Amino acid sequence: MPVELAVCAREGEGISVRLHYRRVNQAEAYVVTDAPGTEGRFRTAIPGDYSDSPYPLQYWFELREASGQAWFWPELGADLSNQPYFVVRQAK
Repeated sequence: MPVELAVCAREGEGISVRLHYRRVNQAEAYVVTDAPGTEGRFRTAIPGDYSDSPYPLQYWFELREASGQAWFWPELGADLSNQPYFVVRQAK
């Protein structure tokens, strides 16, 4: 099954969103896809044929303003000790 994802961002500033995802397998590169959106809500999905794997999936969002300013979600905390990505595991 595809993993459907959404992220909300403040409106204005010409924000664009890209999803970065891969299996939790250090030998694989990230797949990057645009997340189309309207009114500050952006949606995309990790395809079902990609998510059908014994490895969990990890993903994060890249948000960018028209001015060039960019940030990630989730982001690193002030002490740099948190996990800067989400993980999805298959149900058994």
